[in-house]
Amino acid sequence: VEVPEGWAVYEVEMFTSSDCSSGRLSGEIIASGYAPPIEEHGPINSMDGNTSTIWMSQCCPIDEFQRPLGFELFEFHVGCNIGDAWVGVDLGAGNTVNNVKCVRIFQVGYEKMQSQMAYVSKWNGTAWSPQWVLDGLGGSEWNRRPASPNTMWRLFYLSRKDNACPTQLTRITHRPWGVSDVKFFTDDDCTQRIEGGIPITSGSFDFFTPSVVDQPSYESARLVDVNDGHLLTTWAANCRTGFRQIAAENTDCTGAWVGMQWPSAHEVRCVQLVQSRWESGRCCDPADELGLQRWNGSRWVEASWFREPPTPANPTENNVRAPVHLGAVFKNVGECPSRLSDKRIFEETIVEQRTRRDSDKCIVKLTGAVPLLAEPNCIKHPRCVDVFGTSGTCCPIGNLVESANRCCCSFMSGEPIFVDEFTYTDMRDKLSFEYATIWMSNVLPWIGLGVTIVLYLAVVFFPADVEAKAKAWIRKDLYSDEPPRCRIFLKRVVLITAWPLLAWRTYVQISKSEFSKIIRWFVLPHGRTPRPLELYRSLLFLVFGSVLSGMAPWLMLGAILGEMMIGLALQLCQVIRYFKSPFDPLDLRDMLLRQEVSRVKVKHDDGMASALDVASSVATTFVFGLAYFGKFIFDLLIVRAQMLSFEAIENIEADKVVELFPGLLETLREPAMLLYDMMYF
Repeated sequence: VEVPEGWAVYEVEMFTSSDCSSGRLSGEIIASGYAPPIEEHGPINSMDGNTSTIWMSQCCPIDEFQRPLGFELFEFHVGCNIGDAWVGVDLGAGNTVNNVKCVRIFQVGYEKMQSQMAYVSKWNGTAWSPQWVLDGLGGSEWNRRPASPNTMWRLFYLSRKDNACPTQLTRITHRPWGVSDVKFFTDDDCTQRIEGGIPITSGSFDFFTPSVVDQPSYESARLVDVNDGHLLTTWAANCRTGFRQIAAENTDCTGAWVGMQWPSAHEVRCVQLVQSRWESGRCCDPADELGLQRWNGSRWVEASWFREPPTPANPTENNVRAPVHLGAVFKNVGECPSRLSDKRIFEETIVEQRTRRDSDKCIVKLTGAVPLLAEPNCIKHPRCVDVFGTSGTCCPIGNLVESANRCCCSFMSGEPIFVDEFTYTDMRDKLSFEYATIWMSNVLPWIGLGVTIVLYLAVVFFPADVEAKAKAWIRKDLYSDEPPRCRIFLKRVVLITAWPLLAWRTYVQISKSEFSKIIRWFVLPHGRTPRPLELYRSLLFLVFGSVLSGMAPWLMLGAILGEMMIGLALQLCQVIRYFKSPFDPLDLRDMLLRQEVSRVKVKHDDGMASALDVASSVATTFVFGLAYFGKFIFDLLIVRAQMLSFEAIENIEADKVVELFPGLLETLREPAMLLYDMMYF
């Protein structure tokens, strides 16, 4: 791999054991060259056991004061092409090693002087022969290769937040990415933490002089403090800001990463992250988008989990879903602290949690009935709001035909998505209105169709007097000389079970109601079984039965609510009737009598108001003003929700809406937030 500004290494160790525990090679240190002076950058520094000394290859920049005599003005080539730079050990003629099985390397933190890939080569007597490759290397920390699959996991920087937080200073230049804490977990609830890991990073600052507002250091050693419970210790990525000379205007965190390496393999399903808000010129700007990656044994790949969709009852071209691997990209990280916080921005420790269900790539396709009955807007789903914000649609994402739903949707919380999940069901989720709606819409039409078919067959195949024949059938044994009790019991069981169908057949035959006439038109045209050209009526009967069964609970619910509203209205009428004044406002005598009884002066349009009337009007105006302000806040929240769902405005937290008003109205914050919580309960 080409290294733009030359390869620089603090330390290299080679072993004959596969786990770097024994068989370390020693001998004469050899290299492709070095950037003078030799005592500071010579090859011996790469294997002296000291990570503070450095070997810099011959293709690194050379200070003009350190150039050989006569070459002060010579323009040396900077940057290593593939194969230009190498460092190793000469074991001597009498010492041979068949193969180096493990390598530990400690590179610089500056990305343009790192090599993400290196080869282990052996001298075959005439040339160097490549043996195996070290890939996915970082800097500012020990990297060991080979590494078993899933023993290393990392968070990969994808993009930064475009806008600074309200309480954060606005800067002209970008700053590197900083992390105060990162933890990996094996479960979806972030309760089973993976312990015993060694931090690995893409690299940090190599030479750093702190200012009065900086931490003592942002090197990778600070990442060890990630596990100390102190969430203000910060590791900062180098982000291509330079090696010895820092150029903040060159800050580019693309490709920066931080992770952990463990002795054994683990499956990460949840991550907790605290991004640093340190307020100095060197650190730190939080990331807005991160990817979760794992080591597959030879290179870094995006973490993914397998989903095998359930097989539909009636497979068609549109409802068959192919198995898929769902990746891990987390958006909307770098949450801003609340404006109500008393802490300074660099003291904030916001713990952000992301599981595989929170990934931007965790999208599953469901049936068309689900998006039609679900709430599509992200703001209607609390988990989606936490992960993706309140704007846009999540359940489904835009296209109703595709029916692509995010895994954060509320109705997905109790359902398994990945093949390694247990089928668990939270009763609270099953009893939710949204889940019940979707379940009934899927199940009730089929139940109704089955019941309709049974009722249709009962009318068609049972004779008109089937109920009378059934009674006679059981009486035959009742009035015999020695009635068989067992047979009578079985007949009764059969008769009781079939009695609803017998009563239904009798009702259709003898009832004179309009409903029975409609039923007979469908299933018994002209009092007989339908002929071939009349079978369309039977088909319509089955269709109507299935449709009405799906509508039945909503019709019943509507009827019950309608009756309740009518009853409530009637009760209100009773209250109004009791409180109606018996005095006629147009009769002067009634008004004088009312004044004598109530001891309250009757007001006229031409009368002058008293001081009490003025005070009462002022108090009334104030009370109604507060009431209308509350209504205004309520309406504003509704408009806000709709504007966010259409992505017409930026994401504005509800508690910040009230902050736009003067401090006099600070007491109304809690009622406004209560209204907000009631809206999205």
